[in-house]
Amino acid sequence: MEKMLIPAKFVQQHIPKEHRNNRMAIVLGPHGKVYNIKLETDRSDMFFTGGWSQFMVFHDITESNALLVRYEGSMVFTVKVFGSDGFQRDSKQKENKAQQRSTLPHSEKLQKAPSVSIQNRKRKNKTSLQRNSIYKIGPPSWIKKQINTNTLEKHLALAKAFCDAIGLWEPCTITLRVSTTDGTRSWLVHGLPCKTSSYLLVQGWRQFCQENHLKEGDTCTFNVIETTLWNVLITCHEEKINQFCYQETPKSKKDKSSTNGQKMIQRSMNYLNKGRTKSVFEIGPPAWIKKEINACTIESHLNLPLAFCEAIGLRQRCMITLKTSTSSTKSWQARLNVYQNCCQLVGGWKSFCLDNGIRVGDVCTMQIIETTLWNVMVDRREDSTR
Repeated sequence: MEKMLIPAKFVQQHIPKEHRNNRMAIVLGPHGKVYNIKLETDRSDMFFTGGWSQFMVFHDITESNALLVRYEGSMVFTVKVFGSDGFQRDSKQKENKAQQRSTLPHSEKLQKAPSVSIQNRKRKNKTSLQRNSIYKIGPPSWIKKQINTNTLEKHLALAKAFCDAIGLWEPCTITLRVSTTDGTRSWLVHGLPCKTSSYLLVQGWRQFCQENHLKEGDTCTFNVIETTLWNVLITCHEEKINQFCYQETPKSKKDKSSTNGQKMIQRSMNYLNKGRTKSVFEIGPPAWIKKEINACTIESHLNLPLAFCEAIGLRQRCMITLKTSTSSTKSWQARLNVYQNCCQLVGGWKSFCLDNGIRVGDVCTMQIIETTLWNVMVDRREDSTR
């Protein structure tokens, strides 16, 4: 299949007029990989063309498969693949794991409901090491762990159900990878199964924490590329996000001094949603951040949450390349300054706004192609509301 039709009715109902002349779409495949697919229009219809046939071949999609295409906004689409039996197709990695589990009867019950087994342990023992663990088994597998004092000083405990599902039953060495502005670094960590229904990362883990400056309250998301190769995404403690939001648009000094604990968190998140410079972000893959533009943003700088920048590997001053289309050769250079509570895009940002006709009320969605290469999608505010 050289191209795929996006019906005119779907285009009219879901894709804004200002985006219908775009010649490139960003497609997120079943495994989370990002693809740039060319677009063609024929009257009211739209088609995925250049790059689509390669996408189909790579994911082994045939006429017997059904595709669910979801429009995420700003010309970003998510594609899910379903088999002839009507079920969403799993990744090859999960199929391999299923074959491995077929020779291990003791794990059959675990595979049926891994989340239930964890919930039962939580009810029996609320002080379980897994209480700060969230995980997903499927393409791709990941597990999220909140760091505490014991984790920093000794070891990291992982849910046994998760480790069984990805094929970790015996002692082994796991490679942890972290991407930064300087490139990708790796650490070797020894893993051991534990009798107390968990799997421990021991030798090498403490060095990983120290060299990545992990602190109590930080969160590590381990994306499983292969059974013993994991990408690690580090997110700073939630309090840093709340502190940033509170300082950005406080109501008054009296409010600031009288607010504490849970009230401060709720008010801070309110400001995140209602403040003059609105910010929404998601940390990948792929990572993106959405910012509503105000007068200060255009004339001076763009504020970004410190937690977002640190999570994508921006921890020191650097130059960011901004593009308005992944296929365009034109780009702008803006300097990113890192401060205690936030980051700011400065030198070059004002030129970017002027050259692209960005006005107050417009919304910029910055998609992180690489740590220092961002694709910026501009949603124009309706003229009638200006």
